[in-house]
Amino acid sequence: MLLDIRRKYRLEKLLVALQGLEKLRINEAASLLNVSEMTIRRDISSGQNSLRLLGGYIVASASLNGMSNNRYFITEQQERNVVEKQKIGILAASLVQNNDTIFFDSGTTIPFIIHAIDDSIKFTALCYSIHAFLALKQKANCRVILCGGEFKESSQVFIPITQPNELTNIYSNKAFISAAGVCAAKGVTTWVLDEVSVKQLAIQNSEYTLLVSDNEKFEVVRPGLFANLEDFDELITNDTPPESINNFILHSNIKLTLPLTE
Repeated sequence: MLLDIRRKYRLEKLLVALQGLEKLRINEAASLLNVSEMTIRRDISSGQNSLRLLGGYIVASASLNGMSNNRYFITEQQERNVVEKQKIGILAASLVQNNDTIFFDSGTTIPFIIHAIDDSIKFTALCYSIHAFLALKQKANCRVILCGGEFKESSQVFIPITQPNELTNIYSNKAFISAAGVCAAKGVTTWVLDEVSVKQLAIQNSEYTLLVSDNEKFEVVRPGLFANLEDFDELITNDTPPESINNFILHSNIKLTLPLTE
């Protein structure tokens, strides 16, 4: 009986982790739940769940995300640094308050923030990516505004094609912004050039901007420059940044938020 309860708890945790992902590495799942990989395999093989094993990965059935082609996320990035992103998600979600109006960016860390938000909190969310929208619609007390525009298959986002639009007409008091590269000297960058203008407008129209990034992105530069590091009020990450970024933060009045040391 106790074994079944523990197994059910672990499987529920895995389902939460897979909301916003196509797949999860078994070793990352084991680290997340503090059990062995063999335990993870046994839990999933019990057959009383909607998860399945595929090589070294855990995969949710297509019905979990409501799509049959399993293409609705950026597959190359979703499987990376899951534990780190969950830590960032918990930190960021703790800042969400009742009656907030929040912009949620398109990055792969964003679903972890949304899933960690207390279900009792009432807030309005503005987003332009499919994966953020599908996570937000699970929050019963969230009013979700999905920005329209041209759909970009590769990044699964809608890029506005008219002015004015939702992004120009709605101001947020908080904005969670993701990045593919964070560099003190060369700024904050993204892989996706189409997203540059959207991110810039979100930063411009937000009272308080939060950069959410795992430590793998530090001192990395990608093609699309959308902001300087000093444009942000707070950096939320999973580990202490390198010296160059840390020194910049100290001298730029940027708040640095890290997980508590275990």
